[in-house]
Formats: sequence, structure tokens, C-alpha cells
Amino acid sequence: MLHKINKIRKYLNLLMAYMRASKFTTTPFVRIIPTDRCNLSCSYCWQHNNKSIEIKEQEYKLIIEKAKKMKVGMINFLGGEPLIWKYIYSAIELCNKYNIMSDITTNGTLLNEETLNKLGESGLDSLNISVDGKTTEKNIELLKNNLRFINEVRKKYGIIVRINAVLYKNNFEEL
Repeated sequence: MLHKINKIRKYLNLLMAYMRASKFTTTPFVRIIPTDRCNLSCSYCWQHNNKSIEIKEQEYKLIIEKAKKMKVGMINFLGGEPLIWKYIYSAIELCNKYNIMSDITTNGTLLNEETLNKLGESGLDSLNISVDGKTTEKNIELLKNNLRFINEVRKKYGIIVRINAVLYKNNFEEL
């Protein structure tokens, strides 16, 4: 029950952030790239060398606290691959504590029963799985293997799950 009440609080916060943004110069969203590192090498992506710059623990706490003060409605974690970042679960927990919706975009290759449950327990609201290019077959196979777990956490924690692909001229035929 508490889980559902927290979801309602976060949705109300997001709604208020949108309403403020329509009248004032504010932003309803903050996008954070916590790490440049990635476990794939998609041809369209700039994340190839893994000489990463990562947000440190104190830095992400300051960013999320500032987002709270700015009355931001949602924080999107992007990358690189955000599941590689060691603070992803605690950052999502902090968003949850402040009634800020959290969204993560992942290539899906690190998703399994354990990581999906950790994301749900942390308070994740939205999971975007990007299936792109030459890794498409591998990603789809992983998704098939994890579909039951994805569906379980979606139901158990109320996580919105999206699957998308980046289309461009070099991968159009693959998808």
C-alpha cells in the first residue's frame, strides 16, 4: 500500500512540475549521465573508449537535492550504461525519498532477475530498454529470457516498461 501511495505522490509532483514549467521558467525533467562507460560498442554511439568520467557519490546527492529544491518532477538516468554505475540503486532510492520520479535507459544486457528486483526495490518508476543495431539479436534473446522477470517487477513495483530502438541508416535493415 505504501508503494502505491509513494507512486501517487511522485505522479502529483511530476504533474506540478509540468504545470510550473508552463507558467514559469522551470524544468520538469533533469537528465543525468552518471557514467560514460558502456558494455557495448554501438556504431552510432560516441561511448567507445570507456575512458569514463563518472559522477561521484557526493556529486549525485547534490544534484538530486538541487533537483528537489527546483521541484523537478522526474530524473532520467542515461549513459553510457547506467547499470554499470555503482551508485544507480542509491540514486534511485534518493529520488524515491524526495518523491521525484526516476527513469533509466539501459541497453538491457545487464538486466536479470536480481538487477530488476533491485531496481524495483529502489523505487524505479520507468524502465526504457533500448534495442539497437548489431546487438539486436543478443538484446532480443536477453529480453526473451528476462521477459518473465520484467513482467513480474512491472506488476510488483508498478514500473512502466518501454522498449525502443534508435533507427539510423546503418541499422535500418537490421531492425
